[in-house]
Amino acid sequence: MIKNEKLTEFRQQAYLLGRYLRQYKENGEYDSRAEELVNRGLLLRQQFPEEEDPIGFLMHMMSRDEVYEAYDRKHCPILIYKSDPICYGVLNSFADEIAKNLDAMGYLVEIHEVLPGREEELLQYTSLRFRAIIGIQTYAFSIRLGDGRNLHDTMEGPKYNLIFDHPVWLKNHLENAPKDLYVITHDRNYVSFVEKYFPEVKGTFLIPPGGALYPREVEKKYPLTFVGSYHDPCLWQEEFVKANEASNGIAALFLEEAKTHRKQTWEASLQKVVAAKVQRGEMQELSPREFRELLFLVKPVCFIVMCQIREQIIEQILGSGLELHVFGDSWRHEHWKGYSGLILHPQVTPEESLKVYRQSKLSLNIMSWHKDSMTERVANMMINRCLVVSDESGYLVERYGGEEPDMLLFDLEKIRELPGQIRYYLEHDNKRRETVERAYQKALQDETWEKRTGEIVKAIKNSCVYL
Repeated sequence: MIKNEKLTEFRQQAYLLGRYLRQYKENGEYDSRAEELVNRGLLLRQQFPEEEDPIGFLMHMMSRDEVYEAYDRKHCPILIYKSDPICYGVLNSFADEIAKNLDAMGYLVEIHEVLPGREEELLQYTSLRFRAIIGIQTYAFSIRLGDGRNLHDTMEGPKYNLIFDHPVWLKNHLENAPKDLYVITHDRNYVSFVEKYFPEVKGTFLIPPGGALYPREVEKKYPLTFVGSYHDPCLWQEEFVKANEASNGIAALFLEEAKTHRKQTWEASLQKVVAAKVQRGEMQELSPREFRELLFLVKPVCFIVMCQIREQIIEQILGSGLELHVFGDSWRHEHWKGYSGLILHPQVTPEESLKVYRQSKLSLNIMSWHKDSMTERVANMMINRCLVVSDESGYLVERYGGEEPDMLLFDLEKIRELPGQIRYYLEHDNKRRETVERAYQKALQDETWEKRTGEIVKAIKNSCVYL
């Protein structure tokens, strides 16, 4: 075992030269890089004559012989994809946290930014081996070559798409997946959905996102915050009309079912609609593939319902006389003009949102219809000692509910009770602090990115021979 950090770093650099030999030559950088490493290797040979010859190791890497092959199999990197800063950079912050923690665990990590119009840059990874390739809700895994093959089928090693929305939203990407694609998701219902409706996926793991700590003490200056956006339900009305026509009225029935039974998943509500129509002889039973196509078709219903329920929750809070601090220009919408209790602030980055939680006594989370999940927003609130106010999910009720709950969990079918529940914690500081401290201690054990990255590594070990 090489004990000296200089030698370890040299071996890694020599390995990377051999691994990316083709790219170095194509870029005209091979000769200068090789010369630089030879000179470093000669110095290290003189400094550490008792260790394995650095120059000999470099020659093995440059020739890509059986010694290189063995080293590559044992030390090949984990590739992580980043993308456009959608969702205000939240998904890229996940990639950064995973990369940071993998690096701390001793794994070689490479990060590649996948940008529209520059997908050809991924060709540099063809014919290479990776311990794993990780994407955060990425479309990259569905990219095809000119001959019809999936690009990622030319790369050795398992692929993991971390999906934090309903999997059917990514239907087109999942049904065009590479042969060894795995899905990591934050909701147990989504695990079941992928296993039933996407046989193209090789395996599925439940691993929610983690939380991070804002590193400085700050004053609790906000009584109640919501770090989320506003979306007008009317934005999807035109798409809904088209979906309703294409589905022969199923979309309208689905809309009423989902609005009425707010604890059901999307698929459960749609299944009830379909079952009723089958029973009436109005349609035939659907295969799993046909059902996923139908759910994808009527997805405007989902966006309309989510936005309407979010509106109703916020209206209940503001209508009771409570103040709510929100962030970003989406809240300047005409709908909120008459609510003096809505306090607007500039948009915040994922890092800045941690400070907001640290400054908040209570903060609101509204699940995007995730009925059995944990989200990064909830984890961040807990770790930054902010009382979580969230609609119920199976995961949260199971771990943080009970007779002495660690957060304020409310029923979507009883949102009129929410303002009184919020007032209780605002008026009882000791109770709030006790609740927050219990949640904080649990989150440090179970909801950090360090913990989640360890779970990702375990998932990779269960599906990869390189770890």
